[in-house]
Amino acid sequence: MASTIRIKKRASSGSAGAPSSLASSELAFNENTSDKKLYYGYGDNGSGVATSIIAVGGPGAFCDLTTAQTVAGVKTFSDNVVMSGNLTVNGTTTSIQTTNSVVKDALIELGNGTSGSPSNDAGLVIERGSSANAFIGWDESADKFIVGTGTFTGADTGNLSITGGTLVATTFEGALSGNATTATALASGRTIAMSGDVVWSSGSFDGSGNVTAAATIQTGAVEHAMLAGDAVDGDNIADDSVNSEHYVDASIDHAHLANDCIDGDNVQDDVINSEHIAAGAVDLEHMASESVDEDNLKISNGGSNGQFLSKQSGNTGGLTWATPSASVPTTITVADESSDTTCFPLFATAATGDLGPKSGDNLTFNSSSGDLVATSFSGLVDGGTF
Repeated sequence: MASTIRIKKRASSGSAGAPSSLASSELAFNENTSDKKLYYGYGDNGSGVATSIIAVGGPGAFCDLTTAQTVAGVKTFSDNVVMSGNLTVNGTTTSIQTTNSVVKDALIELGNGTSGSPSNDAGLVIERGSSANAFIGWDESADKFIVGTGTFTGADTGNLSITGGTLVATTFEGALSGNATTATALASGRTIAMSGDVVWSSGSFDGSGNVTAAATIQTGAVEHAMLAGDAVDGDNIADDSVNSEHYVDASIDHAHLANDCIDGDNVQDDVINSEHIAAGAVDLEHMASESVDEDNLKISNGGSNGQFLSKQSGNTGGLTWATPSASVPTTITVADESSDTTCFPLFATAATGDLGPKSGDNLTFNSSSGDLVATSFSGLVDGGTF
Protein backbone atom coordinates (compact mmCIF):
# COMPACT_ATOMS: atom_id res chain seq x y z
CA MET A 1 0.00 0.00 0.00
CA ALA A 2 1.36 3.39 -0.96
CA SER A 3 2.52 5.59 1.92
CA THR A 4 1.96 8.92 0.10
CA ILE A 5 -1.13 10.17 -1.71
CA ARG A 6 -0.78 13.32 -3.72
CA ILE A 7 -3.53 15.49 -5.20
CA LYS A 8 -3.44 17.92 -8.08
CA LYS A 9 -1.57 21.10 -7.15
CA ARG A 10 -0.27 24.43 -8.45
CA ALA A 11 3.16 25.58 -7.38
CA SER A 12 3.64 28.76 -5.36
CA SER A 13 5.12 30.41 -8.45
CA GLY A 14 1.84 29.98 -10.26
CA SER A 15 -1.10 32.38 -10.27
CA ALA A 16 -3.68 32.55 -7.50
CA GLY A 17 -7.18 31.23 -7.98
CA ALA A 18 -9.08 28.01 -8.53
CA PRO A 19 -8.25 25.55 -11.29
CA SER A 20 -10.09 26.20 -14.50
CA SER A 21 -11.41 22.64 -14.52
CA LEU A 22 -11.59 19.62 -12.22
CA ALA A 23 -13.09 16.19 -12.58
CA SER A 24 -15.99 15.31 -10.35
CA SER A 25 -14.77 14.96 -6.72
CA GLU A 26 -11.21 15.78 -7.82
CA LEU A 27 -9.07 17.79 -5.31
CA ALA A 28 -6.54 20.49 -6.14
CA PHE A 29 -4.42 22.75 -3.93
CA ASN A 30 -2.99 26.16 -4.94
CA GLU A 31 0.26 26.94 -3.10
CA ASN A 32 0.33 30.58 -4.24
CA THR A 33 1.01 32.65 -1.07
CA SER A 34 -1.99 34.82 -1.81
CA ASP A 35 -4.27 31.81 -2.27
CA LYS A 36 -3.41 28.72 -0.20
CA LYS A 37 -6.78 27.09 -0.81
CA LEU A 38 -7.91 23.50 -1.35
CA TYR A 39 -10.50 23.10 -4.10
CA TYR A 40 -12.72 20.22 -5.12
CA GLY A 41 -14.84 19.55 -8.16
CA TYR A 42 -18.58 19.48 -7.49
CA GLY A 43 -21.18 17.96 -9.79
CA ASP A 44 -20.84 16.19 -13.11
CA ASN A 45 -21.66 17.52 -16.52
CA GLY A 46 -22.19 13.98 -17.83
CA SER A 47 -18.65 13.59 -19.10
CA GLY A 48 -16.95 13.27 -15.69
CA VAL A 49 -16.15 17.01 -15.48
CA ALA A 50 -17.31 18.95 -12.35
CA THR A 51 -19.97 21.60 -12.94
CA SER A 52 -18.49 23.89 -10.25
CA ILE A 53 -15.27 24.24 -8.26
CA ILE A 54 -15.56 24.96 -4.54
CA ALA A 55 -12.86 26.04 -2.06
CA VAL A 56 -13.00 23.73 0.94
CA GLY A 57 -9.97 24.55 3.06
CA GLY A 58 -6.79 26.41 3.68
CA PRO A 59 -6.08 29.81 5.33
CA GLY A 60 -7.48 31.62 2.29
CA ALA A 61 -10.72 29.68 2.19
CA PHE A 62 -11.98 29.69 5.76
CA CYS A 63 -11.05 31.40 9.02
CA ASP A 64 -7.47 31.20 10.09
CA LEU A 65 -7.36 30.50 13.81
CA THR A 66 -4.01 32.16 14.49
CA THR A 67 -3.37 35.06 12.14
CA ALA A 68 -5.19 38.22 10.99
CA GLN A 69 -7.51 37.59 8.09
CA THR A 70 -10.15 39.40 6.03
CA VAL A 71 -13.30 37.31 5.46
CA ALA A 72 -15.59 38.30 2.62
CA GLY A 73 -19.17 37.41 1.94
CA VAL A 74 -22.26 37.17 4.13
CA LYS A 75 -21.76 34.92 7.17
CA THR A 76 -24.58 33.56 9.28
CA PHE A 77 -24.01 32.03 12.72
CA SER A 78 -26.78 29.74 13.92
CA ASP A 79 -25.53 29.41 17.48
CA ASN A 80 -23.98 31.52 20.21
CA VAL A 81 -21.00 33.68 19.31
CA VAL A 82 -18.53 34.73 22.02
CA MET A 83 -15.85 37.31 21.32
CA SER A 84 -13.13 38.03 23.83
CA GLY A 85 -11.60 41.05 22.05
CA ASN A 86 -12.87 44.36 20.76
CA LEU A 87 -15.58 44.36 18.10
CA THR A 88 -15.41 46.90 15.32
CA VAL A 89 -18.28 47.07 12.86
CA ASN A 90 -17.79 49.16 9.74
CA GLY A 91 -20.82 49.71 7.57
CA THR A 92 -23.92 51.80 6.99
CA THR A 93 -26.43 50.03 9.24
CA THR A 94 -25.99 47.68 12.19
CA SER A 95 -29.07 45.54 12.82
CA ILE A 96 -29.51 43.59 16.05
CA GLN A 97 -32.55 41.35 15.80
CA THR A 98 -32.82 40.03 19.33
CA THR A 99 -35.68 40.00 21.80
CA ASN A 100 -33.64 41.75 24.50
CA SER A 101 -30.25 43.41 24.41
CA VAL A 102 -28.22 43.56 27.59
CA VAL A 103 -25.34 46.06 27.61
CA LYS A 104 -22.88 46.10 30.49
CA ASP A 105 -21.38 49.45 29.47
CA ALA A 106 -22.32 52.40 31.69
CA LEU A 107 -21.85 54.88 28.85
CA ILE A 108 -22.96 54.60 25.23
CA GLU A 109 -21.55 57.21 22.86
CA LEU A 110 -23.51 58.25 19.79
CA GLY A 111 -22.05 60.20 16.92
CA ASN A 112 -18.46 59.17 17.62
CA GLY A 113 -16.01 61.02 15.39
CA THR A 114 -18.31 64.01 14.80
CA SER A 115 -16.37 67.25 14.23
CA GLY A 116 -17.21 70.89 13.53
CA SER A 117 -20.79 72.10 13.97
CA PRO A 118 -23.10 69.08 13.71
CA SER A 119 -26.47 69.26 11.98
CA ASN A 120 -27.75 65.73 12.60
CA ASP A 121 -30.18 64.90 15.41
CA ALA A 122 -29.05 62.10 17.69
CA GLY A 123 -30.93 59.72 19.94
CA LEU A 124 -33.03 56.56 20.03
CA VAL A 125 -35.70 55.78 17.40
CA ILE A 126 -38.42 53.36 18.47
CA GLU A 127 -40.31 51.51 15.70
CA ARG A 128 -44.08 51.49 16.34
CA GLY A 129 -45.54 49.58 13.39
CA SER A 130 -48.35 51.49 11.66
CA SER A 131 -48.02 54.39 14.14
CA ALA A 132 -45.43 57.12 13.86
CA ASN A 133 -42.07 56.12 15.30
CA ALA A 134 -41.03 57.55 18.67
CA PHE A 135 -37.85 59.52 19.33
CA ILE A 136 -35.90 60.28 22.49
CA GLY A 137 -32.78 62.33 22.01
CA TRP A 138 -31.15 65.60 21.06
CA ASP A 139 -32.76 68.05 18.63
CA GLU A 140 -29.70 69.72 17.09
CA SER A 141 -31.56 72.63 15.43
CA ALA A 142 -33.38 73.51 18.69
CA ASP A 143 -30.30 72.75 20.82
CA LYS A 144 -32.55 70.91 23.29
CA PHE A 145 -33.45 67.40 24.37
CA ILE A 146 -36.79 66.33 22.91
CA VAL A 147 -39.32 63.53 23.18
CA GLY A 148 -41.64 63.11 20.20
CA THR A 149 -42.81 61.20 17.16
CA GLY A 150 -42.33 61.26 13.37
CA THR A 151 -42.16 59.26 10.16
CA PHE A 152 -38.37 58.82 10.33
CA THR A 153 -36.56 55.51 10.95
CA GLY A 154 -33.28 54.59 12.55
CA ALA A 155 -31.66 54.62 9.10
CA ASP A 156 -32.45 58.33 8.60
CA THR A 157 -29.90 61.03 9.32
CA GLY A 158 -29.94 64.82 9.47
CA ASN A 159 -32.46 67.18 10.98
CA LEU A 160 -35.46 64.96 11.72
CA SER A 161 -39.01 66.31 11.61
CA ILE A 162 -40.09 65.65 15.21
CA THR A 163 -43.50 66.37 16.66
CA GLY A 164 -43.15 67.07 20.37
CA GLY A 165 -44.63 64.43 22.63
CA THR A 166 -45.24 63.91 26.34
CA LEU A 167 -42.67 62.90 28.92
CA VAL A 168 -44.10 61.28 32.07
CA ALA A 169 -42.06 61.03 35.25
CA THR A 170 -42.72 61.03 38.98
CA THR A 171 -40.33 63.92 39.66
CA PHE A 172 -38.33 66.47 37.71
CA GLU A 173 -35.26 68.45 38.67
CA GLY A 174 -33.71 71.35 36.79
CA ALA A 175 -35.18 73.58 34.11
CA LEU A 176 -38.02 72.33 31.88
CA SER A 177 -39.43 73.82 28.68
CA GLY A 178 -42.97 73.35 27.40
CA ASN A 179 -46.43 72.92 28.88
CA ALA A 180 -47.40 70.47 31.61
CA THR A 181 -50.69 68.62 31.03
CA THR A 182 -50.83 67.62 34.68
CA ALA A 183 -48.72 68.50 37.70
CA THR A 184 -48.93 66.78 41.08
CA ALA A 185 -48.33 70.02 42.98
CA LEU A 186 -51.56 71.44 41.48
CA ALA A 187 -53.61 68.27 41.52
CA SER A 188 -55.89 70.10 43.98
CA GLY A 189 -56.88 73.70 43.27
CA ARG A 190 -55.47 76.36 45.58
CA THR A 191 -56.53 79.92 46.34
CA ILE A 192 -54.11 82.85 46.59
CA ALA A 193 -54.85 85.56 49.14
CA MET A 194 -53.27 88.74 50.51
CA SER A 195 -53.84 90.50 53.82
CA GLY A 196 -52.69 93.79 55.30
CA ASP A 197 -53.32 97.23 53.81
CA VAL A 198 -54.59 95.60 50.59
CA VAL A 199 -56.84 92.54 50.97
CA TRP A 200 -57.83 90.16 48.16
CA SER A 201 -58.50 86.47 47.59
CA SER A 202 -58.44 84.65 44.25
CA GLY A 203 -60.60 81.86 42.95
CA SER A 204 -59.36 78.28 42.84
CA PHE A 205 -56.16 77.97 40.77
CA ASP A 206 -55.21 74.60 39.27
CA GLY A 207 -53.27 75.74 36.21
CA SER A 208 -56.15 75.16 33.76
CA GLY A 209 -56.95 78.86 33.26
CA ASN A 210 -56.46 82.43 34.43
CA VAL A 211 -57.46 83.49 37.94
CA THR A 212 -58.64 87.00 38.80
CA ALA A 213 -59.57 88.70 42.05
CA ALA A 214 -60.67 92.18 43.19
CA ALA A 215 -58.44 93.90 45.77
CA THR A 216 -59.71 96.20 48.51
CA ILE A 217 -57.60 98.95 50.11
CA GLN A 218 -58.28 98.97 53.85
CA THR A 219 -59.36 102.06 55.77
CA GLY A 220 -56.36 104.13 56.85
CA ALA A 221 -53.98 102.16 54.60
CA VAL A 222 -53.02 105.19 52.50
CA GLU A 223 -50.97 107.76 54.41
CA HIS A 224 -49.54 111.13 53.45
CA ALA A 225 -46.06 109.61 53.06
CA MET A 226 -47.40 107.30 50.33
CA LEU A 227 -48.65 110.15 48.13
CA ALA A 228 -46.38 111.87 45.64
CA GLY A 229 -46.24 115.64 45.64
CA ASP A 230 -49.31 117.16 43.92
CA ALA A 231 -50.74 113.63 43.47
CA VAL A 232 -54.19 114.85 44.56
CA ASP A 233 -55.62 117.82 42.66
CA GLY A 234 -59.02 119.04 41.63
CA ASP A 235 -59.44 116.27 39.07
CA ASN A 236 -59.17 113.64 41.85
CA ILE A 237 -61.66 115.23 44.28
CA ALA A 238 -65.40 114.80 43.86
CA ASP A 239 -67.54 117.92 43.90
CA ASP A 240 -68.63 119.05 47.39
CA SER A 241 -66.57 116.26 49.05
CA VAL A 242 -64.30 118.73 50.92
CA ASN A 243 -65.93 120.97 53.53
CA SER A 244 -64.95 122.81 56.71
CA GLU A 245 -64.30 119.63 58.73
CA HIS A 246 -61.47 118.72 56.37
CA TYR A 247 -59.62 122.04 56.79
CA VAL A 248 -56.91 122.60 59.37
CA ASP A 249 -57.37 125.86 61.27
CA ALA A 250 -55.74 128.80 59.49
CA SER A 251 -54.76 126.53 56.54
CA ILE A 252 -56.57 128.82 54.09
CA ASP A 253 -55.03 132.29 53.81
CA HIS A 254 -54.73 134.89 51.05
CA ALA A 255 -52.09 132.83 49.22
CA HIS A 256 -54.63 129.97 48.77
CA LEU A 257 -57.43 132.18 47.44
CA ALA A 258 -57.87 132.93 43.76
CA ASN A 259 -58.26 136.53 42.66
CA ASP A 260 -61.85 137.79 42.97
CA CYS A 261 -62.96 134.41 44.43
CA ILE A 262 -64.74 136.21 47.31
CA ASP A 263 -67.52 138.63 46.39
CA GLY A 264 -70.86 139.60 47.79
CA ASP A 265 -72.34 136.17 47.11
CA ASN A 266 -69.71 134.51 49.36
CA VAL A 267 -69.98 136.84 52.39
CA GLN A 268 -72.83 136.65 54.92
CA ASP A 269 -74.67 139.79 55.89
CA ASP A 270 -73.09 141.84 58.71
CA VAL A 271 -70.06 139.51 59.11
CA ILE A 272 -67.50 142.18 58.12
CA ASN A 273 -67.06 145.12 60.50
CA SER A 274 -64.27 147.42 61.60
CA GLU A 275 -62.18 144.67 63.24
CA HIS A 276 -61.83 142.93 59.88
CA ILE A 277 -60.62 146.05 57.99
CA ALA A 278 -56.99 147.12 58.29
CA ALA A 279 -56.21 150.76 59.00
CA GLY A 280 -56.09 152.74 55.76
CA ALA A 281 -57.42 149.79 53.75
CA VAL A 282 -60.53 151.66 52.61
CA ASP A 283 -59.85 154.62 50.32
CA LEU A 284 -61.72 156.15 47.41
CA GLU A 285 -60.78 153.24 45.10
CA HIS A 286 -62.71 150.88 47.41
CA MET A 287 -65.82 153.12 47.63
CA ALA A 288 -68.66 153.11 45.11
CA SER A 289 -69.57 156.35 43.41
CA GLU A 290 -71.85 158.54 45.62
CA SER A 291 -71.61 155.97 48.42
CA VAL A 292 -70.83 158.87 50.84
CA ASP A 293 -73.27 161.81 50.75
CA GLU A 294 -74.69 164.27 53.19
CA ASP A 295 -76.74 161.58 54.90
CA ASN A 296 -73.56 159.61 55.71
CA LEU A 297 -71.28 162.54 56.64
CA LYS A 298 -70.99 164.13 60.08
CA ILE A 299 -68.05 166.46 60.77
CA SER A 300 -67.67 168.28 64.06
CA ASN A 301 -66.48 171.91 63.90
CA GLY A 302 -64.54 171.48 67.11
CA GLY A 303 -66.34 174.38 68.82
CA SER A 304 -67.54 174.41 72.38
CA ASN A 305 -71.04 174.82 71.16
CA GLY A 306 -70.90 171.31 69.56
CA GLN A 307 -71.54 172.46 66.03
CA PHE A 308 -71.38 169.92 63.23
CA LEU A 309 -71.79 170.03 59.48
CA SER A 310 -74.95 168.32 58.22
CA LYS A 311 -77.69 168.54 55.67
CA GLN A 312 -80.44 170.80 56.90
CA SER A 313 -84.06 169.72 56.63
CA GLY A 314 -85.57 171.23 53.52
CA ASN A 315 -82.22 172.58 52.33
CA THR A 316 -81.27 171.10 48.96
CA GLY A 317 -78.51 173.54 48.28
CA GLY A 318 -75.73 172.06 50.37
CA LEU A 319 -74.45 171.82 53.98
CA THR A 320 -74.76 174.22 56.90
CA TRP A 321 -73.29 174.44 60.34
CA ALA A 322 -76.01 173.56 62.77
CA THR A 323 -76.04 173.93 66.53
CA PRO A 324 -77.73 171.26 68.60
CA SER A 325 -79.09 173.85 71.11
CA ALA A 326 -80.23 177.42 71.17
CA SER A 327 -77.12 178.43 73.17
CA VAL A 328 -75.11 178.41 69.96
CA PRO A 329 -76.50 181.28 67.89
CA THR A 330 -73.86 181.34 65.18
CA THR A 331 -74.89 179.94 61.80
CA ILE A 332 -73.25 179.80 58.44
CA THR A 333 -75.08 180.35 55.22
CA VAL A 334 -73.79 178.06 52.49
CA ALA A 335 -74.51 178.71 48.83
CA ASP A 336 -75.24 175.94 46.35
CA GLU A 337 -72.11 175.57 44.21
CA SER A 338 -72.97 172.28 42.54
CA SER A 339 -70.78 173.12 39.54
CA ASP A 340 -67.67 173.86 41.57
CA THR A 341 -65.09 171.06 41.15
CA THR A 342 -62.92 172.04 44.10
CA CYS A 343 -64.40 172.96 47.49
CA PHE A 344 -62.73 172.90 50.88
CA PRO A 345 -64.80 171.47 53.75
CA LEU A 346 -64.57 173.39 57.03
CA PHE A 347 -63.47 171.92 60.35
CA ALA A 348 -62.31 172.99 63.83
CA THR A 349 -58.99 172.37 65.51
CA ALA A 350 -60.54 171.40 68.87
CA ALA A 351 -63.59 169.58 70.11
CA THR A 352 -64.97 172.45 72.28
CA GLY A 353 -64.70 176.17 72.68
CA ASP A 354 -65.28 179.19 70.53
CA LEU A 355 -63.26 178.21 67.50
CA GLY A 356 -63.17 179.54 64.03
CA PRO A 357 -63.77 177.19 61.10
CA LYS A 358 -60.71 176.13 59.12
CA SER A 359 -59.97 174.17 55.97
CA GLY A 360 -57.05 172.27 54.40
CA ASP A 361 -55.98 171.56 50.85
CA ASN A 362 -55.59 167.87 51.76
CA LEU A 363 -59.39 167.54 52.12
CA THR A 364 -61.46 168.62 49.11
CA PHE A 365 -64.95 168.11 47.84
CA ASN A 366 -66.03 168.09 44.19
CA SER A 367 -69.55 169.42 44.34
CA SER A 368 -70.00 168.76 40.64
CA SER A 369 -69.38 164.99 40.93
CA GLY A 370 -70.07 164.52 44.63
CA ASP A 371 -66.58 163.02 45.29
CA LEU A 372 -64.87 163.66 48.67
CA VAL A 373 -61.08 163.41 48.38
CA ALA A 374 -58.72 162.94 51.36
CA THR A 375 -55.16 161.63 51.60
CA SER A 376 -56.22 158.86 54.01
CA PHE A 377 -59.08 157.55 56.14
CA SER A 378 -58.89 156.16 59.70
CA GLY A 379 -61.59 154.25 61.49
CA LEU A 380 -64.67 152.49 60.22
CA VAL A 381 -66.23 153.39 56.91
CA ASP A 382 -69.47 151.43 56.77
CA GLY A 383 -70.78 150.87 53.26
CA GLY A 384 -74.04 149.40 54.56
CA THR A 385 -75.38 145.91 53.96
CA PHE A 386 -75.48 143.92 50.73
